[in-house]
Amino acid sequence: MPKSHTSSQNLPIYCYVKHYTHLHFFQQLFSKAFSQSRPLYFTDNVSLFFYGKSTKNLQISLTPIFTKKSSTATPLSEQTDKILNWEAAYMQKRSTQVIAKYLNLEKWFIDNMSNNGVSFCWSGNNTESHAFGQAAKALKHATYFGEITNYPQTVYLDPQGTNYFSNLTEKIKASTVEVKSTSKNYIEQLRQLKTGQKHIPQASLKSKTQVFIALYGIQQFLFGSGKRFSVWHRIANKLKSLDKREAELVMEGEFMKINRFKVPTSTSDKRLRILVPLQVNHDTQLHVFSDYKSSFEFIKYLLTIIDSETELHIKLHPAEKQEINQLTIHLLSKLTQLNSNIKLISSFDFADYDTVATINSTFGIDALLSNCKVITFGKSLYSDLDCVLYYGPSEFKTLREALEGYDDLVNPDSFMAFAQAIQNEFYSFNYFGDTIDQGVSEESFSRSITRLQEDISAALLSNYKK
Repeated sequence: MPKSHTSSQNLPIYCYVKHYTHLHFFQQLFSKAFSQSRPLYFTDNVSLFFYGKSTKNLQISLTPIFTKKSSTATPLSEQTDKILNWEAAYMQKRSTQVIAKYLNLEKWFIDNMSNNGVSFCWSGNNTESHAFGQAAKALKHATYFGEITNYPQTVYLDPQGTNYFSNLTEKIKASTVEVKSTSKNYIEQLRQLKTGQKHIPQASLKSKTQVFIALYGIQQFLFGSGKRFSVWHRIANKLKSLDKREAELVMEGEFMKINRFKVPTSTSDKRLRILVPLQVNHDTQLHVFSDYKSSFEFIKYLLTIIDSETELHIKLHPAEKQEINQLTIHLLSKLTQLNSNIKLISSFDFADYDTVATINSTFGIDALLSNCKVITFGKSLYSDLDCVLYYGPSEFKTLREALEGYDDLVNPDSFMAFAQAIQNEFYSFNYFGDTIDQGVSEESFSRSITRLQEDISAALLSNYKK
């Protein structure tokens, strides 16, 4: 059984990391907030593990690589089911494999951590970090999940989770009534913060030898139990034509049957222009927080709810993999030939569009800052606020119908609740910087460190009393 630590002078800190940027950020954070503690890091990334072993004064442990058989009868929460389903689909594994992996990892973390500690991980929306987070909570840790925001020098750390799972969504909704009578300075401050995004410095990771990075790829090929990283699967996929890969990825046979692209003739003379920013195709944000498992499924659905006078202008995600972008462009070139209202764009002006249609991207916040209407198709930090319109299949039949009722259903002033929450709840830590205080005022940084320390102390005290 794990030992119990109660002394504040010997505060046990644990952290699950999957990428170098995670390790870089948390090392900086712990040195500033818990300088007397010596954190223990966990990772499933062998390259990161060996890098950690080569670094002085860094405690790091490798999680089990091989999965033991486990009973699938254990009841899992809806949140856990969604996260595990993502890995099953993306890594092309059997669900029993993924469940066994999760249960084994959760038990392993419990056996390798003490009670009443403090735990951190990034996102929490993949199998490994979710197992870590659930194990930490079972041991009554003050547990925090981190996520990047799309505002410079800010992150959010939440004890409940990230995106729609976080405590922040409830805090925002609870503050809406109070904020409606507040100055609109929150919006302007948020707009100014957003302007600085173009100047985000990237963390210098040059000291991390490339040979370590290559090891993780080798690990996936040798030990990954899913088809995605199978050597033979990758070789066979490379030999396939672009048309064949596209057909398999988006199920072209079914895709092309959608009314044969003969969209219904509009009864309105008003032409609509919809901006559709794609998200990373296999991002957990899609799988866990929406009904669409890829950008292709989202496009497929949009084609069923537009009419002949509605244009879809689709923008690729800047962080998407080249292979997926090639397939997307290939697909959209076919769609454009069949329907001139579907276009691939590279630049845009929000003023040219009637609305932005997004699943749950932070791009929706950019649109709101530019006074553009937003329709969401998934859950996010802002989707439950009435400053945007959530498109429920049972509520609307077409995008045009949703836009016609938009003004009656949406209250733009409630966006101030979100703007206020960012400045009150997000931490002034620079995830992308060479240091986490790079570009952050000394006052804001100090306030964020103090708030985190106080929140953790309160959480530990609350857990101790339970």
